[in-house]
Amino acid sequence: MVNDVSVSIAFDDPADKAMIMTIAGGIRIEVDGVELTRLVNQAEYNRKVNEEEPDETWWYDYTGEALDAGNIDYKGTVMLFITLSFFAENVLELARGSAERFDQLVSEVGDSPHRLVVSYLDGQHGLVRVAYQSYGFSVGKNLRPVVQSSVGYAVSLPQLCGEVARCLNEFKGYADAHAPDADSNSWYRERVAIADELEQYAAEKSSR
Repeated sequence: MVNDVSVSIAFDDPADKAMIMTIAGGIRIEVDGVELTRLVNQAEYNRKVNEEEPDETWWYDYTGEALDAGNIDYKGTVMLFITLSFFAENVLELARGSAERFDQLVSEVGDSPHRLVVSYLDGQHGLVRVAYQSYGFSVGKNLRPVVQSSVGYAVSLPQLCGEVARCLNEFKGYADAHAPDADSNSWYRERVAIADELEQYAAEKSSR
């Protein structure tokens, strides 16, 4: 069974004047409409935070529009581009077929004690596994992913490539408008550019 996958990013400020590497935000991955990046008791934690700060807006999209999302509906917060770019590089490595058959490619999720894991699932590399796992959890808070998230889901690699490419382009739109170093940061430019290759792979495989 192939599951639909969607990847989205959000920013914690509608117009943050910050350097590329300090732009804060989070990532969210859904599989068949269910959040992969979800935690045990996430809904309860969001409810408690909302009761304490009922008028707080937690997340914004790349255009600065407020999102209807709870405090921990997106994961990461610190250095969103680090989270997104390393995840994108791992997805691209799978798309290129350059990873080994049983490799698990791991990227960290911002300042949280979690990681995203991607790996191959079938011989044709059209399916990949995506998982959200914990390195540990903080005392006093239940920050463990639910079991299904830790085990992972089978998703379409072309679809995942397209979703990640869109997120990279959204980050670029935000950074170009708000980051003073957007034009001069070559490391950032190189990694944003992989969106083109991800899009190409998604289009080629989806048309077959």
